Amino acid sequence: MERYFKTIPKPKRKIDCTVTSVTSNMATNENSDNNVREKENFNNSLNLVTSNLVDLDQLAYETTSESGGCCEDEMYSDCEAEVVIFKEIPTKKKKANPTNRYCRKEWTTEFPWLVISDKRDAIFCKYCHVPLTKNRAHLRRHEERTSHQERLRQAKAIVDISNYLTENSKKELLSLKVKRAEYKLAMSVVEHNLPFLYMDHLPDLLKSIAPDSEILKLLNCARTKTTSMVKVMAVESQANLAHILTKTKFSIIVDETTDISVTKCLAILVRYVSTESNEVKDRLLSLIEVNDLSAAGIVTAILQVIDDLKIPRNNIIGFAADNAAVMMGNFNGVQAKLKELLPNIFVIGCICHSLALCASSAANKLPKEIEDFVRNLYNYLNGSAKRLKDFKQFQDFVNIKPHKLLRLSQTRWLSLEAVVLRILEQWPALRLYFQSAVLEDNLVAAEQILYGLENCIFKLYLTFLSYILPMINKINKEFQSEKSKLHVIYDRISSLYRTILKNYMQKSYVDQDGVKEDKIHLLDLNPMNVRMYLSNEDLYLGEDCALLLVDFSPNTELYQFKNHCLSYYIELCCQIRNRFQNLKQYEFFGLINPKKLCENTVSITPLLRQFIHLSDNNVMAIGSEARLISSLPENLKIKLVDLHFQDFWFELYSMKNSDDEKVFHNLCYFVFNIISLPHSSAAAERIFSTLNLVKTKTRNRLLPETCNAILLSKELINSTNTDCRNWDPDKTLLGKKLLL
Repeated sequence: MERYFKTIPKPKRKIDCTVTSVTSNMATNENSDNNVREKENFNNSLNLVTSNLVDLDQLAYETTSESGGCCEDEMYSDCEAEVVIFKEIPTKKKKANPTNRYCRKEWTTEFPWLVISDKRDAIFCKYCHVPLTKNRAHLRRHEERTSHQERLRQAKAIVDISNYLTENSKKELLSLKVKRAEYKLAMSVVEHNLPFLYMDHLPDLLKSIAPDSEILKLLNCARTKTTSMVKVMAVESQANLAHILTKTKFSIIVDETTDISVTKCLAILVRYVSTESNEVKDRLLSLIEVNDLSAAGIVTAILQVIDDLKIPRNNIIGFAADNAAVMMGNFNGVQAKLKELLPNIFVIGCICHSLALCASSAANKLPKEIEDFVRNLYNYLNGSAKRLKDFKQFQDFVNIKPHKLLRLSQTRWLSLEAVVLRILEQWPALRLYFQSAVLEDNLVAAEQILYGLENCIFKLYLTFLSYILPMINKINKEFQSEKSKLHVIYDRISSLYRTILKNYMQKSYVDQDGVKEDKIHLLDLNPMNVRMYLSNEDLYLGEDCALLLVDFSPNTELYQFKNHCLSYYIELCCQIRNRFQNLKQYEFFGLINPKKLCENTVSITPLLRQFIHLSDNNVMAIGSEARLISSLPENLKIKLVDLHFQDFWFELYSMKNSDDEKVFHNLCYFVFNIISLPHSSAAAERIFSTLNLVKTKTRNRLLPETCNAILLSKELINSTNTDCRNWDPDKTLLGKKLLL
């Protein structure tokens, strides 16, 4: 009993404590009361162990402390003691759940056919394709099965091609990644108009930044290789476009320009409808250098590009260009020669060019001093930083926004309106500044400008221009859009013409009041019919002009001002009448206006008669489907009318019946051909603006072929609606060889 408590370790399982009485051979002495007390203390400690599962060391400590700190020899030396016997009760072992086990990686060495999941919570046989229990014995039994042995034998009989191509495939994969990186760098150079010389440094810079990259180590694309890759991308872009045009009707838009190196280039663009992306697209087909700028030379160049790309000529349904004689000549122009080859081609002069020329011709009827005043004002201030700084102080003094004056440009269609509005905005500050400049500088130029600023007639002319120019430029901006505007050409031009006529002619004459029969067409009204003119007092020159005229007393200058404004109106109307002689051919485009089709049952027979060659011999089906639109449910028609013109027709094209057939297939196919017709050549002007960003003064040695490749590569990335960061070359592009 002495060593009993000291040698027993702490139990790790539940302990059952039983007390066995042992009668000592020693006689009872006078200390029996103490022994009984110690015995009770000992039994209480045992009960505590049983109930609370305390460890044996704590039990021994409590027993000795109750005995007054005496040792075990004294406690049990002369008394009848109870010996504590500790019996370990065996607990039933819970069987481990095989599904809760983790798989051991060393099992894959013992069983090569074993596959362990990433989370090590499931195992499979890669030959039998069945889940297995996570138990070694079960795995051995599976290995001995006949079905497993048979599948293993069949698998071993198959030759693994990776044994022969492992090294080569890794090299090919790395080479493919390197080539992809080189193309992405080349595309970034194209997108951001960077010089090819930059590629002599960029690869080495990237290698120094990330020396551990295996791809960058193999990167090898200097300016020569980059130029070659850009040309390959251009060929790919052109081939993709040619593939689309071989099965799609399209129009061509042509314009020529002279770049910074005085090289004549011809831009050939195409306009077509993409039913895949539901868009009307204007894309560059080619930019070529031309030496023969005659109509015959331009037609030959156009057809050569079309034939080289194996695009059927019969797919050309429209032609648009500026209104130059070489393009729009009735006998020897480009359009005349194209009509000889393609009799059904639809020809249209650029609406934007026509309106700009109308406004420019009308402006010549105003005094030359107004244009000189505008130009001198800009040149005087913007030629000196000191003058601009001084002018800003006057702007702050009169509390006007510190805007700079704008330069009048001969080639920008909308520049005159912005210049006039800016001068009128800064008029008080300009007047104060030049009053100070005349006193301090004593310059003739400043005195001339001050004379114009203090002359109220000059302000009247500019105020009149601020009224009439926005009317023209608003239509000009609308027809610069890439979206189809054919259905509103007639309404917009007619409305503009009628509004200007009413400003100086009698309203009854313009509206033909009282005429029930034999009404003449609007453009047939004679804008020079003097008998129908309003008096000078009744001329409408805009509300701002009318307010300024209140403070004027009749004089010679005021009379001349009104005569000049009348001449401006007359010339503007004459120009519109002459340049839009074929306006009647746009009248029937309004029949496919969504609002008209939804509100009433409309017959599109006149439009079909005009473009019968675009109907694909489905005239009856097209007419029936057009009349069906007005019978659609009202809620659906309200939703459709709110859509844009193009979106309306793409939405109709997607409608299907219960048999999964397109309801308006024939009508939409016909309308898509109509939408492919151009309404302006603004797309060519945008290409020239991009060309000016590519071929600059510092890059003036770029050849036309290289410029063409850059522009076509831009088309390649623009067609995916992404940028160089997210663009990826396709397999066809990566598989092409470079011509260095």
